Amino acid sequence: LLALASLEKRKRLENPAEIDYGSLVERMLERFREQHSGQFFSFSSQSVGPIRGEEFLLETAVANLLQNAVDFSPSGGRIVVELMKNADEAVLRITDEGPGIPDYALTKIFTRFYSLPRPGTEVKSSGLGLCFVRETASLHGGSVTLESRSDRSGGEATLVLPCVA
Repeated sequence: LLALASLEKRKRLENPAEIDYGSLVERMLERFREQHSGQFFSFSSQSVGPIRGEEFLLETAVANLLQNAVDFSPSGGRIVVELMKNADEAVLRITDEGPGIPDYALTKIFTRFYSLPRPGTEVKSSGLGLCFVRETASLHGGSVTLESRSDRSGGEATLVLPCVA
């Protein structure tokens, strides 16, 4: 909560550096593969070039998106991670095979303390992770969306960040 409050007060990045975003995503994904061996992760990546930002914030944002995919996927479910370049932006898309996002939650999902019950356990999280991702994306000049997949077979998170020109 303190980290999020601090992040929300910031007007700009404090110590930005050029970051190999592809390596950062691969590193975070490898951690999740080790911690969640019951899930099937697939990864595809295009060279997106460097991005400018704060590595800790970006690692935390990617980890939050991956954790949500794990939490809402059935055991043994497939989580697809794609990193691609679209013009001058790096686009990270994470899809899962969970229940998707109910329509009533779409406008609240990035709100502080808002959380949906996890399938199977009905346990809710702190409701801070997606808010943290939104603030991180904004500070980096990017955006984040979370929606149900068009075929309603899971959720899809998309984090878009500007590439270094």
